[in-house]
Amino acid sequence: MPDRDSGRRARYNRTPWFHHFGRRVDHRTCGRDHLGSLANFLKNITKQQWKHKVRKDVSIFDTLDELSTAAAEAVLRIAKYTIEEQGVFRVALAGGSTSRRLYQVLSSTPYRSRTNWAAWSVYWGDERLVPLSHPDSNYGMTRKFLLAHVPIDENNIHPVPVSLGDGWLIADEYEHILRETTGTPTDGVPALDLVLLGLGRDGHTASLFPGNPAVDETECLVVETAPGSRPPLVERITTTLPLLNAARHIVFLVTGEDKADAFRSAYHGVPLGEVTQVPAYLVRPADGSVHWFITRDTASKCSAW
Repeated sequence: MPDRDSGRRARYNRTPWFHHFGRRVDHRTCGRDHLGSLANFLKNITKQQWKHKVRKDVSIFDTLDELSTAAAEAVLRIAKYTIEEQGVFRVALAGGSTSRRLYQVLSSTPYRSRTNWAAWSVYWGDERLVPLSHPDSNYGMTRKFLLAHVPIDENNIHPVPVSLGDGWLIADEYEHILRETTGTPTDGVPALDLVLLGLGRDGHTASLFPGNPAVDETECLVVETAPGSRPPLVERITTTLPLLNAARHIVFLVTGEDKADAFRSAYHGVPLGEVTQVPAYLVRPADGSVHWFITRDTASKCSAW
C-alpha cells in the first residue's frame, strides 16, 4: 500500500498545540440525584448545543451497573438526535472493562432495539498492535460484547488495520479510513458524533500517555505510540487531540478508587505527581460536550463533592 504522506514521521512533532477555549459548565451530582442530572444532560443535548456550546458535566454512581445503564441511555439519546439530523451516527469506541459493561448493556434487551444500528458507523479511539482476534484487542473485545449481538452493517465497522504490520503505515491508513468514510478532505478534521474514552491511573486516555510525543501532535489524526507502563506492553495506535477535540460529544467512563487522583487531575487540571497536565485534561472539544460518568469512589479525592 503506498505511503500517502512521506513526511508523516517528520510531522509527528513535539510542539504543544492545546489552548483552552470555551467555558466550563460544571454540573456535579451524587447519590440518588444522579438520575436527575442525567435527565437534564439528555434534555440539553440539542442541535444548537452541538454547534455553539462547550458543556462539561459529571454524574456519580454507586455501582458499575448503574453507571453503565445511565451511559447507555446517553449513548442512545445522542445516536437518536444524530441519526434524525444527518442519517448516520459516527462513534469511536473504547477498550477497557468499564466500556465492556456498557457494551453488554447496549446489546441487551430492551436497549438493543432502541436504535437504528444500520445507521451506526463505528471506529476505535486506540488499538494495540495485536491481531484483531487477540484477547488484548480493543476491537476483539467490542465485537465479543457488542457488535456480534446487534444488526450493524459490517461495511460500517472500521477497525484499525493492524494486519498491515508497520505502526506508521497502520496509523496512516487509519487516518485515511477516517477521512474517506466521513467525507473529510485532507486539510480538514472529521467531526465524530461521539467518542467514548476511559482514564488510566496516570491520567492517560485513548493511548495518549503523559510525556509521550503523541500528546503534542498537531497535524496527524492517528499516530503510532509506545506502550504504556502497564501490561500488555505492546506498541499501540492512537487517535490524537486534534481529532478528539473535533468531536461533537465526548463521554468518559471511569470507575475505581485507584482512578481518584487521575480523575481529580483530569477534571480540575491540577498536577498528578510530576505531570503538570494529564492528557485527559486536554480533551476539550471546541464545539462539543464532555460528560463524565464515574463511580463514587472515583470522586473520593474531590472533597467538595
